[in-house]
Amino acid sequence: MPLVMALKKFDPDVICQPFRGSMEKLTSRPKASCVAIFTGIVVLMKYPCDTDDCPFIPIYFTRPDVQWFPASDTSDFRMEFSPTNLQAGTYTLRVEAKDVRNNASGSEPYEITFVVAEDNSITIQSPYPNPSTSTFFFNIVITGDDRPDVMRMEIINTSGQVVQEIVHDEFFTGTNTLIWDASHMPGGLYFYRITLNQSGKEMKTVIGKLMLVK
Repeated sequence: MPLVMALKKFDPDVICQPFRGSMEKLTSRPKASCVAIFTGIVVLMKYPCDTDDCPFIPIYFTRPDVQWFPASDTSDFRMEFSPTNLQAGTYTLRVEAKDVRNNASGSEPYEITFVVAEDNSITIQSPYPNPSTSTFFFNIVITGDDRPDVMRMEIINTSGQVVQEIVHDEFFTGTNTLIWDASHMPGGLYFYRITLNQSGKEMKTVIGKLMLVK
């Protein structure tokens, strides 16, 4: 899946001032022409290496695995970076941005770290906090490209009745966090059953306990 960045402050119609045209004229020009003057946005990636201090490598807008979309009245400027054939290891993506007045987008560059694994695995972590007074969080950690199509979570009371069912059908590689808001439920012991399916076949099922304290 692509790494997507949205920047509200950086309108290409301002950044690309040499065109001095309307947004319609700007977006009709070849992207590479505008990329050459994208001096306000710097994207860097730290790749795995054999040392503890791996360098950050620039990610240029002219790369074939990079797409960018100018801001409009209804959407922010967006960049999609879709690297392929990444070796296993830990990566860090860094974005540094400034506007035409040299104002930084934040006190520190934006960074996100992710891990590329060689195998496909799905881990359903224990919910937290547990016990809880209102809300439970469930982390589903996916490595590789083998992702479920749909998740079905059933909340069951001590009488065996399903009191709530949650269905989720959008997953990405990494940590997916699902939430059960139990603020409307009476306190007590509950059970959860999470089932992950892919193409109509069951991939994984986990059953556990939840203690709701009121």
